[in-house]
Amino acid sequence: MNLPKNKAKWIKIAVILIYLLSPVDILPEAILGPLGLVDDAAALMLLIKTILAK
Repeated sequence: MNLPKNKAKWIKIAVILIYLLSPVDILPEAILGPLGLVDDAAALMLLIKTILAK
């Protein structure tokens, strides 16, 4: 996929935000309790890294 760098960055940000806001998780909190927040924390860290990248 040959998207301009800026457009690819915004698509990545949108996908991460959709995942964070989605009720569907890879590691559900309802089953795993606090351990279920690991995937959300990882997604949040990736979002911050993506936003701060030049």
